[in-house]
Amino acid sequence: TLHDLLENIMGELPDSELPPANAMLRRPDGSWLVSGSVPMQEVMRAVGVYPVKEHPALTVEAFLKQRAGNTMTLGEIVEVTELRFEVMDMDGPGIDKVLVTRIPGGKPG
Repeated sequence: TLHDLLENIMGELPDSELPPANAMLRRPDGSWLVSGSVPMQEVMRAVGVYPVKEHPALTVEAFLKQRAGNTMTLGEIVEVTELRFEVMDMDGPGIDKVLVTRIPGGKPG
């Protein structure tokens, strides 16, 4: 990523605390493509699932890694309550993009 390239040149840089403006994109089919850096609470609000009972302060990446035992792979799917999270892009060991889809008939969380 650009951040990694700049760190190679300039040394350690602080991570931004705010996700970029395009960190969540609603797709025509109703699913969401989200950055792994987006807070879970923000994702849950966007897709209309309330409340986040487990670790509401976590990012999508941290939440998924916690659910999957700290390792995720490209294409891996995690289902939680009414949502399916599919890893769409990785940046090294980090989760860059996740496709979030409502599960028809999913159990409310």
